[in-house]
Amino acid sequence: MDLDENHVDYILVAEFDVDAGPVVSHQYPKPIEGDKHLLAELMLPDQAHTRRQDWTIFFLHKVTDRGENILVDTEAEKDTSLVYVLNCVNTKHDKDVRRGAIVKSMAICTRHPFLQVFKPVLILALEKYLLSPSVLILRSLYESINAMDLSGMPLLTVYERTTLGSSQLKDMFIERFEDVNDTPIEEDHGVLNDRRTIRRNTLYYDLTRKGKLLFKKTNPTFDTHYYDSAIVFRDLTIPVRIPIASPYDFVGDPSIVQFLEVYISPNFTPPSFSTLHPHLTTAGPNTHPLIVILNALLTQKRVVFLGHGRPSIDVVDHVLAACSFASGGLLRGFINRAFPYTDLSKIEDLLEVPGFIAGVTNPAFEHHPSWWDVLCNLETKRVTISPFILQPDASALGASLPFPAWLNNPPPGSNGDEKQTNSEIGDEVFIEDLQQMLLSKFGENPLRERCKAYIYRFVRIAAEYEEIHGRDCLPNGCSRLWPADENVFAVKGHGYVWVDEVQRVRDLNMYRNVFEGWRQTETYVQLVEDIRYEWQMRPIKVFDIPHQMDRLTKTRMSQGEVAKIYFAYRDYIATNEELTQFISTLSTSQGGLFYIAIGLFHGNVLVRNAVHEFLERIEGHIAGRHFFQELNKFHKLAFLRMRDERRKISNIGASISTVEHAMTRLEALSHATFNHNQALNQSQEIGRRGTTRSSVQSTGSESNASATSDVSLLRRGSSVEVVQ
Repeated sequence: MDLDENHVDYILVAEFDVDAGPVVSHQYPKPIEGDKHLLAELMLPDQAHTRRQDWTIFFLHKVTDRGENILVDTEAEKDTSLVYVLNCVNTKHDKDVRRGAIVKSMAICTRHPFLQVFKPVLILALEKYLLSPSVLILRSLYESINAMDLSGMPLLTVYERTTLGSSQLKDMFIERFEDVNDTPIEEDHGVLNDRRTIRRNTLYYDLTRKGKLLFKKTNPTFDTHYYDSAIVFRDLTIPVRIPIASPYDFVGDPSIVQFLEVYISPNFTPPSFSTLHPHLTTAGPNTHPLIVILNALLTQKRVVFLGHGRPSIDVVDHVLAACSFASGGLLRGFINRAFPYTDLSKIEDLLEVPGFIAGVTNPAFEHHPSWWDVLCNLETKRVTISPFILQPDASALGASLPFPAWLNNPPPGSNGDEKQTNSEIGDEVFIEDLQQMLLSKFGENPLRERCKAYIYRFVRIAAEYEEIHGRDCLPNGCSRLWPADENVFAVKGHGYVWVDEVQRVRDLNMYRNVFEGWRQTETYVQLVEDIRYEWQMRPIKVFDIPHQMDRLTKTRMSQGEVAKIYFAYRDYIATNEELTQFISTLSTSQGGLFYIAIGLFHGNVLVRNAVHEFLERIEGHIAGRHFFQELNKFHKLAFLRMRDERRKISNIGASISTVEHAMTRLEALSHATFNHNQALNQSQEIGRRGTTRSSVQSTGSESNASATSDVSLLRRGSSVEVVQ
């Protein structure tokens, strides 16, 4: 996202003409070349005259070679990025006009995916345009939005955006914001009486209050997930909140809660599927409809969401929510083949796009199963697989490469029926978790995190599948989804970790056909490119952080193996960039730092010291301190005890070092005195033989007295140091 470019590229106005039908009446600041009639139909959806207001969202592709929706801007023919279009339709009933109503719409074309923030100003502009149609209103709207100031918006790294997006804390990365409405208050040391264990912002000392340590408490309405700005439209200031950490394929503000509630209901039993497909029905005819939708999106099937009788914005939000659901913040490419709203007039163009994701309101789509592979009816909550869906060849299924003998045979102690029944356990747990979260009224963020964890698990299991079957693997035998050489790892191991071998076999058997279908999609190709680029840029390349964390979480290991992981964390995660990458893999729903803090009770004192040193680094990190704060008091007390012990040992070591230094100097002075006395005796012997005896005796007495004085002072000094 380039914040220096214009926030809005075009302002469009369309209206329904009784004689000519939908027409584009105005375009500002310049016209868009292409099919104007197609653009007008997108801006005036079906049955718009029956509602006072409606919304649609669609996308303009700068360059198209498949007839995809849309138009070409001649000044940017080489730019293939999307332009997001937010369109508002208003109907004004008037008995004095033909057909009794005036239907007009206004749209803004922007490159920002957070186009929902422009809804208030677009409503105001359209209302003014209905009262007095003029291009001056379009110019005022164009200039007002482009004047919106985002110069103070913090620019976060990829790992920081991941951490912020998965956190619900409103003060995460607050130090990155320049202007925050703060109120300084005295610091509350809390139960542990340790100022480093509390959540705080920038610290400072107040000299007018006897040097008491104060910190800034943020305004309770402030949220670091958003950047607050404003749009001034015709002397009216409209506040806007810009999301900072939006993940891949997240356009607008779709609700994942409303999307899931359509297919997950405690009183709704989904019917079985009459048409089966190896990419979709991973658990046979009883596969849950939500899993069928997800598999269809992942394997690039043609998916249609039908909302007959509903406002267009309902199907638009459903399509956008489906894209973000399948993306999980990890995969991208769904938006490129999404048509949030379309109608029958564009069916020919739609069918030319492989794997389209479309939202429609016309029930005629349901009666033409050859147009789609999967249809989701929002009214009946029924998901249908088309009987005309193209079945994959046998060579395109998982069985195209022979499985190892141990993978084809059922696990010991189970028969074939048990294997088929239990193969859906991974998806069943996912659906049960979503049901429980919806019943418990969980919000948007926790549900998105659960969906993200499912997609991340899917990708990691896919990497294991590729390595087992050697599907397009790298020369070192690793999957393209893991472009690393394990030979240089400090701690061996990578990929997903299973609780036992039986579950590993079940998961690989269940998803194998979905993996084969997914590997043929653009989403897979883009993920391979993203992983390759991310691996080159990542600070930590000597071990797989999620893999080692899974080992601590799921498996039983010897104390030596656990110690090796903790030592690796301490030795290879030290810089700010390395800590940021590590923290981005943490999740409060998965325990956060819990399994790291357990190392404070390891039987080996060296391991305990290593864990304490690592936790100290996390505590001092801009984001890590929030995860440290989430530790329970039991772990915090162990941390403080370890710190006190290390300080005492350090002080004792310093005292011992001082005494050793004093004894070394005393010994050196003693040797010097002995050597000097020996030289004096030799001089006296020479004096007896006729040399200048008086001179030698005088010099020896002074030197001896000086040495004796030094020794006396040193003894007193060392005694003082030991007492201290």
